[in-house]
Amino acid sequence: VAQPTAKVFEQALSKVQPAWMQLDGMLKQAGDRQERSLAQLAVRKQLASRLAFELVSRKDASDAPVAIKQFLMGQWSLVLARAQLHPQFPRDEQRYEYVVSLLLWSVSVRRAGVRKALLVELMPNLMQALRVGLASIEYPQGNVDAFLLELKKLHEVVLSADVVDDDAEDTDPPDPPSEADLSDMMMLGSSSPPARTPPAPPSYQSDLNLL
Repeated sequence: VAQPTAKVFEQALSKVQPAWMQLDGMLKQAGDRQERSLAQLAVRKQLASRLAFELVSRKDASDAPVAIKQFLMGQWSLVLARAQLHPQFPRDEQRYEYVVSLLLWSVSVRRAGVRKALLVELMPNLMQALRVGLASIEYPQGNVDAFLLELKKLHEVVLSADVVDDDAEDTDPPDPPSEADLSDMMMLGSSSPPARTPPAPPSYQSDLNLL
């Protein structure tokens, strides 16, 4: 059997080298993307840490249940950080900040307890807004369901509380910011969301500029 010559080896090598070079390029691009992703995640966590302190320092968070404070400091601070750095839809940041105000109002016996009809009316939109926000950070669905079940129990406490209406000004639910209510979130979380093109993510440098 004739042995392959050096020329045969050279010809075979010349055919596979472009494929190897292409693979090397793909691996480098994947590595660069992963590195940028990790850097952006670190920036998001740093921003979330700052936002977490601001959230629990709010006046309307003073009487919030511990579970709600922990949620705001944990998952929702990441939602807000992502909305600031990489909004998926217009007005994400304003909408998610409004969710904070509405959530804190909804679990306050003193405030929502005298506006029970409004609480019942607003609960579906609030629940859907929480689902959409948590989906933006890929929070596990099982954990989302567990939190919403806990929130439902807190709402039941408010609805069953015997509270006297003292006409206090802060018993009304918060007003949504201009053009940033929660109604469109009912569509965003449906099986057929409206066709919108999310804006392109800002650069890593723009992430840093927000800190």
